Amino acid sequence: MIDVLAVASEYYPLVKTGGLADVTGALPGALKPHGIATRTLLPGYPKVMQHLSSPETLHDFADLFGGPARLLGSGDLIVLDAPHLYCREGNPYLGPDGKDWPKLIWMLDMRDETHPVSIATCPLPPADAYKDRGGRFGAHNIHENVELPTAWHSDQIVLGTFFNGGLRAYDISNAYQPREIACFVPPAPKGSPVGAIQLNDVFVDDRGLVFTVDRFAGGLYILEMSL
Repeated sequence: MIDVLAVASEYYPLVKTGGLADVTGALPGALKPHGIATRTLLPGYPKVMQHLSSPETLHDFADLFGGPARLLGSGDLIVLDAPHLYCREGNPYLGPDGKDWPKLIWMLDMRDETHPVSIATCPLPPADAYKDRGGRFGAHNIHENVELPTAWHSDQIVLGTFFNGGLRAYDISNAYQPREIACFVPPAPKGSPVGAIQLNDVFVDDRGLVFTVDRFAGGLYILEMSL
């Protein structure tokens, strides 16, 4: 039997906002006949905590991003019980008022891979300028340094998408103080159901061409990077 850990923000039927929950909820049963035992690590949202039956404490954190936390095991689930992060109403992405929770790009010191340490965050675009534009706002996907000859690689610059905050580029040469050096925020695409751009993914190729996509109606944007 192969042991696999799946890490997700949603898991049907406990927490569901989209298709991700359906996939993570179905994976353990689908993989078991193939000799793969799957446990899923979830945030300790209130509904998840209520579901746990006689959980076992696997690990204690004295301070995890601003407060104490525990890893709890219960059946096929491992839950990060961190009330200062997850004991709140709403869903993983929205508060009870329907507005986005702040989402950031975090910088971690990984010199000791057994003990990652948060050291900084990339500056969030000004919330007052974007929070009421429509759709979602906050960090989503970044360009990853994938090991392909056709991909752009950098340990000095990070590009990330922010939905209605567009595409942002950050200089991380000083990892303790990232700074924004460029942005691209196109107007709302024609036919957008939320009335705003919703850039949610980005890839940069070896020529320095930037490909970023709108999740609804805007299609693919191709930019030439000159950073």
